[in-house]
Amino acid sequence: LLLSNGSKHKLGTDTESYEEIIQVLEKLNIKTEFNSVISNSEKRIMLKEHSNKVLEFSIASIKNNLNEIIGVVILIQDISEKEKLEQMRKDFISNVSHEFRTPLSIIKGNLESILDGMTKKEDIPNTCATLINETDRLERMVKDLLNLSRLEAGKLEVTFHELDVNIIIIDIL
Repeated sequence: LLLSNGSKHKLGTDTESYEEIIQVLEKLNIKTEFNSVISNSEKRIMLKEHSNKVLEFSIASIKNNLNEIIGVVILIQDISEKEKLEQMRKDFISNVSHEFRTPLSIIKGNLESILDGMTKKEDIPNTCATLINETDRLERMVKDLLNLSRLEAGKLEVTFHELDVNIIIIDIL
């Protein structure tokens, strides 16, 4: 069993002890997968959590010219950061979806109310004002998302302007 220092570190051991390394692999159920690769001559990829890390194990057999298995190689990659970023992406999409749903529900509800004749004639100007405010809110969110995309691509030019906080507070209320 040969193990690189990087792999030892990922497994949370810096020892040369064969037994300790085997114990860690058994704890993670890698030894079973290892044996399965040897007996079935197939490649396996699995994710395991260990020592506050998400590790990806890729296990493949090594064959000679006669197509006989002469060994197995295990590649261990720490994908913790990748998993965190993926979770952040999912959370972001969930939040953006929620933020879009709110003004859309208000717009749709007000329009349905007008079409169904539920809105009194004297309330229609206020309802239209609400529709415009919610449309403006959606427009700002789309603009923010486009700016975020440009920022990630390195194509966003930032300009600073004075801001009246009272307008924001009134808009929120």
